[in-house]
Amino acid sequence: MKKLLKEEAKLLEVISDIYIFIMILLFPLLVDKTGYFHIFECKWNSYLIITSIYIIVSIIIILYYLFFRKTNIFKAKKLSIVQYLAFIFLLINFISLIISPFLNDYNLFYGVGRGEGIIVMSLYTLSFVCVSLFTKFKKRFFIYFSITSILIS
Repeated sequence: MKKLLKEEAKLLEVISDIYIFIMILLFPLLVDKTGYFHIFECKWNSYLIITSIYIIVSIIIILYYLFFRKTNIFKAKKLSIVQYLAFIFLLINFISLIISPFLNDYNLFYGVGRGEGIIVMSLYTLSFVCVSLFTKFKKRFFIYFSITSILIS
């Protein structure tokens, strides 16, 4: 049983490492055909797609192991106080969205101006919890930052 949990955790760790690789190394370099004229839209859409795929794949893997292999990955993983606070933050965001007097006037799902509505806030929180739960810090992340910094400079 413990070996199976380690295999599941390893798969989720690999997927999280791929997500970190993409977000640190490739995401800063992404531009669309307009170059930097519509950089905000390009980055917003890219973040939405990349992070949604990561979260959906993680959920599918967790559900696959839960339903088909009858193992619960969360038996070996415990949420920390910071992860609980992240979920409380997300809950406060949803409550704020629901009781907001601006709900009818503005698109609070997308967000006004910088696009940090409830969609992106949910992705921020869920990706943080997934990454912090499924992977550990690795020294190669510094290499990813270095490569990106050199290429951007």
